[in-house]
Amino acid sequence: MMLFGRSIAPPIKFIFNAQYNADHHREYTKSDLEYVVENSGFKIIYSQIVDTISGVSLRKRTTIKKRSEKESQLNQMSRFALGWNPFNIYDWLRIPLFLACRIFPGIRDTLFIVGQKQ
Repeated sequence: MMLFGRSIAPPIKFIFNAQYNADHHREYTKSDLEYVVENSGFKIIYSQIVDTISGVSLRKRTTIKKRSEKESQLNQMSRFALGWNPFNIYDWLRIPLFLACRIFPGIRDTLFIVGQKQ
C-alpha cells in the first residue's frame, strides 16, 4: 500500500482530532500530512515527496586502524557527498533504489510541505 502512496493505518481523519490515539505509530503518506497541515490552519503552498538517499555517494570510509583520536568516531565511519563514484560499489548498489523511487514515488524518504498560516 505504501508503494502506491496509501497508508496501511486507519485514515488520518479518524485520529487527527481524537482525544486518545491507540494507533500512535504511523508511517505518514503525502495525503496524510497534507490533511494535518490544512486542518491545523495552514494553506499548502508546496508539497512534494523527495528522494534524498539515491543522490548521495559514499565519499570516504575510514578503516578502524586509520581512525584518528582527534575526530569523532562517528564522523570517520562514513562521509558522504553528492554525485556518482563509479569505483565505489555503494554507488552501484544505489541504482535499484533510484529506479524504484522513480516507479514508486511513495517509497521516497522525505515528505516536504510548505504551508502558510491562514
